[in-house]
Amino acid sequence: MAGIGFQLKNLIDNKNISSKLLAFGYSAMLSSGSWLISIIFIFIFSKIAITIGGNKKSVYAFNVYITHVIALSLIVSGLLQFEYTRFASDRIFEKKYNLILPNFVGAMFITAVLGFITGGVLGIYFFWSYNKFMIVLFALNVSTTSSVFLSSSLLTGLKSFRYILFSFAFSYFLVGLFILYFNENILMLVYGFYLSQSILLITLSFRVFKDYHSDILIRFDFLKKPNKRILILTGFLYNLAIWIDKYLFWFSETTSHKAIGNMGSSYFYDIPITLAYISLLPGISALFLYTEAEFFEYYDMYYSAVREFGTLKDLYYFANLLVSSIRELVFSVMRIQIIFDIILIISQDNVFIKLLKIPKIYLLEIDIMIIAATVQLLLITLFSICSYFDLMKDLLRISVVFLLTNFIFTYISIKMGPYYYGYGLLFSATISSLYAIYRLRRFLDEIHYYTFVHSGRL
Repeated sequence: MAGIGFQLKNLIDNKNISSKLLAFGYSAMLSSGSWLISIIFIFIFSKIAITIGGNKKSVYAFNVYITHVIALSLIVSGLLQFEYTRFASDRIFEKKYNLILPNFVGAMFITAVLGFITGGVLGIYFFWSYNKFMIVLFALNVSTTSSVFLSSSLLTGLKSFRYILFSFAFSYFLVGLFILYFNENILMLVYGFYLSQSILLITLSFRVFKDYHSDILIRFDFLKKPNKRILILTGFLYNLAIWIDKYLFWFSETTSHKAIGNMGSSYFYDIPITLAYISLLPGISALFLYTEAEFFEYYDMYYSAVREFGTLKDLYYFANLLVSSIRELVFSVMRIQIIFDIILIISQDNVFIKLLKIPKIYLLEIDIMIIAATVQLLLITLFSICSYFDLMKDLLRISVVFLLTNFIFTYISIKMGPYYYGYGLLFSATISSLYAIYRLRRFLDEIHYYTFVHSGRL
C-alpha cells in the first residue's frame, strides 16, 4: 500500500493543478481500470464489428451473455471474496506467508466447483432448447470467471492494482478480437470468451504463485474460524443485492425479451443502468484516492497507537483525526460525483443523443439512474469504511437491508410501469445508505470502547 499511497499523497499535496489531475487519472485507472477496460473494449469492438457489416443480433446476444456470466460469477465468487481476502490479510499481518497460496488454491477449488454447478443448472434453463453445447460452455465460463473474480479480489486486497489492470486489458483485447472476426457465430464468440477468461485466470494466479510460494498445495484454513464465516454470507448477499434489480428486469414478462435461448435482457433498464454506472468513474476514483492517500494514514496512526500502547491523549487525538478524515472522505467523494452528475445531466443532449446515439426516450430514465447510482456510490463508500473497521455484523446487516429493499422497491417499480423504472434502486440505496450511516456513526461515537472492551463488534 505504501508505494501507491505515497505517490498519490505527493500528487494531491502538490498545489499544481496538473498534479491533482494526474492523481485522479492514476486513481481512476487503478480503481476502475479492470471493469472500465472490459466495458470499453467490448463496446468499441462491438461497434466496429457492426459498422463493417457484422451480425448485429449475434453481437448483441454475446453482450447479454457476457453480462449474465459476470453477474452470476460475482454472486458465486462473493461467497469467498471477503472471507479469503480477510484471511490472506491476517496472515500477511502475522507474517505467515506460507499459508496464503495453499488456501488460495482451496478457495479457488470451492469457487470453481460452485461456479460450474450453478452455471450448469442455469445453463440448462437458458440453452436446453437452443444448443446443448452452450450449457457446458456457460458452466465453464461461470466457473472460470468466478475464479477470476476471486483472484482479482485477493490481488486487489494486496494492492496489486497495476498487474490486475494490464491482465484485464490483455484478456478483453482478445475478447474484442473474437467479436471482430467471429461476429457471425455466437458459439465461437462464447468459446473466445472462455479462452480469454482462462488466460486471465492463469495470469492472475501466476502472480499469487510467484509472490507466495509454499510447499503445501491446498488447504482450507480460511473456513476454520467461525467468527469469520459471517463474511461468507455477507459477500454473497452484498453481490446478490447489487444484481437483484437487474435480474428482476431480466425475468419479468413486461420488461424482458429473450436475447439468446431463454437468456433475457431488458431494453428499458440495461442501457440506462450501464451508462449510470460508467458515470461513477469520478466518484470511484475519488474514493480510491482519498482512501489510499488520506484516510488510511489516519487509520494507521490510530491503530498503531493502540498496538504500541500510546497515551490516552494520543488515542483521543488520533481518533478525532480519523473521524474527521472519514467525514472528509465521504464529503469529497459525493461532492466530486454530484458536480460531475450535474454537468452530465445539463449536457445530456450532446453526450447521450449526439455522441452515443441513445434514443431520446431514455433520457429521463438515465437521469434517474444517474442519481440512483450516485446514492449507491455513497453506500459503497460507507460499506468500504465499515470493512476497514472489521464491522462484520454491520456489513451483514447493511447487505440484508440493501437486498430486501432493492428487491421490494424494484418489484413495485416494475408493477407501476415505465415512468417508475429506476426508482426502486434509488429508494433502496437511500434507505441502505442511511442505515449504514447510523451503524457507522454508532461505532465511531464509541470507537475506544469497541476497540478495547467490546470484542463482539456491535
